[in-house]
Amino acid sequence: MESLFLLIIIYMILVLASSQIPPGSPVINGPKVIVLNSKITLTCTSARGDPPPTVKWFKDDTEITNGVSTTTAGTAVTTSFTFIATKDYHLEVVECQAENGELQNPLSTAKTIEVHFSPESPVLTGPTTLTPGQQGIWTCVSANGYPAGVMSMPNENKNTAEFTSNSVLDQKSYDVTGTLTWSPVIVNNGDTICCDVTHTTTSTTPQTVCRKITVSQPIAINAPVNQYTPTLQTTVTLQCDVTQGTASQIIWIKDNIQLNIGTNSRFTGGTVATESLTITNVQQSDGGNYVCRGIDAVTGNIVNTDTINVNPVGTPPITSIPQPSYTQISGQQIILGCTVNSPNSPLQEVQWTFTNNQGQTDPISISNSNGKYSGSSVNSPSLTINSVASTDQGVYSCKARNSVGTSTNNPTTSLTVTGSVPVVQINPSTYTPTYGSQVVINCKIVSASPAATQVYWQRSSNNQILRIDNGDQGYQGSTTSTPSLTINFVKTANAGVYTCFATNAVGTGTSNLGTVTVTGGLLSVFVNPQNQIVKNGNQQRITCTVRGTPSAQNIAWLFTAAGSSQKTQLNTANSQKYSLGTTQDPFLTVLNFQPSDAGTYVCRATNAAGSTSSNPGFTLLDITVPTTYVEPRQYTATVGDASFQIQCLVTATPGATSWYWTFQPVGGSQQTIAQGTNDNQYIVDNSGTNPYLTVKSIALNEAGIYTCYATNSAGTSDGANNPSSRHTLTVTGGGLDITVSRSTYSAIAGDSIVTILCNINGTPPAIAWDWTKTSITGGNSEIISQGTNNARRQVVSSATKPNLNIYSITENDEGIYRCRASNGKQQYISDPITLKVQEASLRKVPGEPQTKSALEVKEGRTVMLTCSSTGGNPAPSVVWLKDGLLISTGSNSSIVGNVTTTTLTFVTTSHDNLEVYECQADNDFLQRPLVKTTYLHFSPSNKPPGQPIITGSQRYDLGDTVTLSCSSTGGNPIPTVNWLRDDNVITTGISRFSGSEVTRITLTFVAGLEDHLEVFECQAHNDYLQNPLASTTYIELYFAPRVPTLTGPSTLISGSSGKWTCSSANGYPAPTLSMRIQDRQYTNEITVLQSYDIIDKSYTVAGTLNLVPSIDKTGQDLCCDVIYLFGNNDPQSTCLQLTINDEDEDNIIIYVVIGILAMLVLFVVLLVVMIRYRIGREKGKDNSNSKYVSQQAAISNQQDTTDNSTHRDRDRDNEGLDSNRREMHVYNTSQDNVEYSHYSTIPADHVFVDPNHTHPSILKQNSTNLQQDTTYLEPEHYILLTLDNVYLEPDQTYFQPISGNSMTSTT
Repeated sequence: MESLFLLIIIYMILVLASSQIPPGSPVINGPKVIVLNSKITLTCTSARGDPPPTVKWFKDDTEITNGVSTTTAGTAVTTSFTFIATKDYHLEVVECQAENGELQNPLSTAKTIEVHFSPESPVLTGPTTLTPGQQGIWTCVSANGYPAGVMSMPNENKNTAEFTSNSVLDQKSYDVTGTLTWSPVIVNNGDTICCDVTHTTTSTTPQTVCRKITVSQPIAINAPVNQYTPTLQTTVTLQCDVTQGTASQIIWIKDNIQLNIGTNSRFTGGTVATESLTITNVQQSDGGNYVCRGIDAVTGNIVNTDTINVNPVGTPPITSIPQPSYTQISGQQIILGCTVNSPNSPLQEVQWTFTNNQGQTDPISISNSNGKYSGSSVNSPSLTINSVASTDQGVYSCKARNSVGTSTNNPTTSLTVTGSVPVVQINPSTYTPTYGSQVVINCKIVSASPAATQVYWQRSSNNQILRIDNGDQGYQGSTTSTPSLTINFVKTANAGVYTCFATNAVGTGTSNLGTVTVTGGLLSVFVNPQNQIVKNGNQQRITCTVRGTPSAQNIAWLFTAAGSSQKTQLNTANSQKYSLGTTQDPFLTVLNFQPSDAGTYVCRATNAAGSTSSNPGFTLLDITVPTTYVEPRQYTATVGDASFQIQCLVTATPGATSWYWTFQPVGGSQQTIAQGTNDNQYIVDNSGTNPYLTVKSIALNEAGIYTCYATNSAGTSDGANNPSSRHTLTVTGGGLDITVSRSTYSAIAGDSIVTILCNINGTPPAIAWDWTKTSITGGNSEIISQGTNNARRQVVSSATKPNLNIYSITENDEGIYRCRASNGKQQYISDPITLKVQEASLRKVPGEPQTKSALEVKEGRTVMLTCSSTGGNPAPSVVWLKDGLLISTGSNSSIVGNVTTTTLTFVTTSHDNLEVYECQADNDFLQRPLVKTTYLHFSPSNKPPGQPIITGSQRYDLGDTVTLSCSSTGGNPIPTVNWLRDDNVITTGISRFSGSEVTRITLTFVAGLEDHLEVFECQAHNDYLQNPLASTTYIELYFAPRVPTLTGPSTLISGSSGKWTCSSANGYPAPTLSMRIQDRQYTNEITVLQSYDIIDKSYTVAGTLNLVPSIDKTGQDLCCDVIYLFGNNDPQSTCLQLTINDEDEDNIIIYVVIGILAMLVLFVVLLVVMIRYRIGREKGKDNSNSKYVSQQAAISNQQDTTDNSTHRDRDRDNEGLDSNRREMHVYNTSQDNVEYSHYSTIPADHVFVDPNHTHPSILKQNSTNLQQDTTYLEPEHYILLTLDNVYLEPDQTYFQPISGNSMTSTT
């Protein structure tokens, strides 16, 4: 019983020990608003705990000791933390821990310190001057405040409806941006626009910034006068008025050129203050059309006046006559002098008038006076009367006119005529005698006072004057009685202009002119053309023109060979060589022109008067088109050779004046190597007989056909059809050719993969390869090694196509990449490849390529093909192809706005006629590039088919029926039109139509996922062009994503934070994802990211919600909603129910449960111990101690004498041990042997013997000590059990570990 009482006491102690109380959950209190630089005290209270808890503050896992104080009130312990709220504390987390040793870990709670501080002074930007109705945008920025301030932008203290604002958390502060869009009217002139930012937690006074606006009328400008005719050398002001608005600048423009008023001292005005333009000392050059231009000070618009015409004028001329009167003998010449002054205007006319003695006034017409008068012109204003007669006596007046007007002073002079020279007249004045006949030229002395005393003649011919007197050979007459002249035998030399002269005492009178034209005589002979270049083998016609009478009786041709002076008469009877005309239509045609025919040809015509030859003759020059011969015709070079020379022998008459080479690379476009080339690649020798070509630094891309061309006046050599003009250069070995199909790749952050292509050709082949990456801004290069294959990059293991795969694209992947390879001799590197990575955004299909459908060109001309694609995200790559091969030479790409344009420039060859060029646009969004073709033609034709035109929608839902139609108009023969997919002709779902010159094909199918972003190509071909014409379209499918998955905790303790993640995969287009609890949406707490899988061509959207749910959310559903943009728009939703437990209640429940369980365990243990104690005491009295000792000794000896037994270090059998006797045995055993790890103090409910190791023959069902179904010792340790014996007692130590490799056995 004593032991029972002892156990009861122990039990009570345990119960009392279990009544110790863990600390209460710490609760933090403090001000709701913490203002910058204020003194703040946070308190943390643990409401209970036995022993009283210790309450501490921590920041960044470090205990806070400064500003900390602790107080105790009852069982509650409060620790205060006092600090100055600087920005260093902003958004920092402090933690309060409470512990009293009763729990394994302290209880803790945390608080995020939010320091409120005013933003910087707002900045307001926007226009200050506008015109009525002009839209203005004002932007206000309030930066670096917390929390976000409230912004408004009132106008004249009235809020405007056009105001919007948004706030952005930038690191630890908010930036608030407001935008006011408003179109003020004239009544708003002088209004003030203000930006007010209210930050109620730090100040009651809003921050304000204002801008005053001016609303003014647009400028209007007027020129009241549009025509000015100022007098030269005077001053004129061209009026210009700004009638409305304000001008920032006044500009004067003359004849579309702006005047620089400041540099011309004669110009003033033309300013905002004085708009009109004043011109002093007007010059003729000031005439023209003027415009006054004003620049609107508000809008910058340009306003012009109507055109102002300025036409300067001068003063009328002033005439003067130096003598008031003149006297002259009749028949003599007299000059009446007149001078004209016209200083500022060109003189236009001088007019004399004559008033006779009867008072009749007439103007003197020089042109109608038959030579009586001369002068009276702007260059010679004086009047000359060549032969004064008595009728010329009277008054003369001189007038003049310029552009301004006619002189007004009009001075006069008088003429008095005394006596007269003979008046002589030839009548008729024209004679046409025939060669060899007689002719009489009539001459009459009309008057002579006194009588004539002599008569003679003059003949003027070929600028020579011959005097003819009476008695000269061949002539008769020429006397005072017979003044007429008789030519006895008319010859050609007698032709000319004749004058009859009669002389008296007064002077010599001169007749009018008589003209003698001799018909007949020697013929005039001309050949046409006079010089001609003739190609060898051609024929040339020489025309001979014969004029005169009598007609030609014979035509002969004379020839002087080139380089000779010997003239011979041609044997024109050779019809194989010459073709002749007739005497009436003479010509000579030289047939099959040869070099011996080159020379001068003369036509000679003979009539009764004699023979006449053409002078000059007709000269023919023989020329031949150049021929070229290259040597050698072919050659095989090795990459790395220094150079190779191709000779070109030129034969040409005359010699070549220019030369060039062409190069047709293998698989590329023809290039021209111009005359005079001397660069790093080629040298063309400057020789017209051997312009040989030197090819430098032999490389693989220089293999191809080189053709030599030469040109002279006969033409250009036909190198294209002359094999002797072509050289074939083969380049082998020695190097690698690394090519890239594109120079630019575009991707969007979040894309799954970008593959950059690289092709390697050459011998010996590449044995090593890698990639380099350099930042676009420069810097060191990163090497992406051969064999790289990880989650971010893979270099394909291929010696010919070591493409680079980049996975999970980020902005860090942007850069310049180069493919490198080595063949063991040298390392080679590709051209740079730029990868541009744009910010995460939705991908967009590039616009259809746009180019001309056809272009008419000429051979040898420079052609520019332009192709553009609008839109696309990322921006597409636009390239040109020919015969399926990418064209890089002459290709230039640019991006302006959202338009990508690539221009291909090249010189056409004969092969370009009817050649098809293909433009491709690709940004890796579609499964294949978009295509549009064009073709070149040298002459118009209706044979090519029309460019395919595609109709049909591009956007469908999954499972819709797709109908695409393609048509081609024209073509001879009618073209075949086909739909292709992946370069394979589509044969199913096809219907065709042909009529009215239109060929149409329609494709119908049901849209499946494999059709998403697929490109379909339509081709039209009738074998007239070198390749089919093609256009493309694509199919964009809308399909729902998979059912979203939502992960995160469903059970939380109040005040603890939870993180939930929702993912929606494989949808198109990208769906919208949101998260809510019941109907409450969480927009600020959720972070949504989207990524695009280039392989699956679909979007994955993932949202993460970080939230501390309050206890009132328990039992409510947290849901993820995914909305996609087609169908019925019902969202896909997945939810989980939340359970929010109160933290203190959970702790109390746990403590109560623990206490109850402890009490139940102790009660059971006490009950078992008491029962076993009583049974053991009763049975122990009936057993003999000697039996136990003998049995123990036998067993002990048996065990100890067994050397190397497998149970050497195991348990000793304890059968027959006396409960009142204690024995100690030490066994060697491994200290870490698991079989002994549990032998220590044995509790009452412990397992001691394995039932499988008990001896069934000696066990009885009602044994009071060891039970058959209870395990007491480790397996494999067989012991003999004796009935009704007490072997082990509760709470006694039998086996316990000691130091080293020993175990103590206490019996």
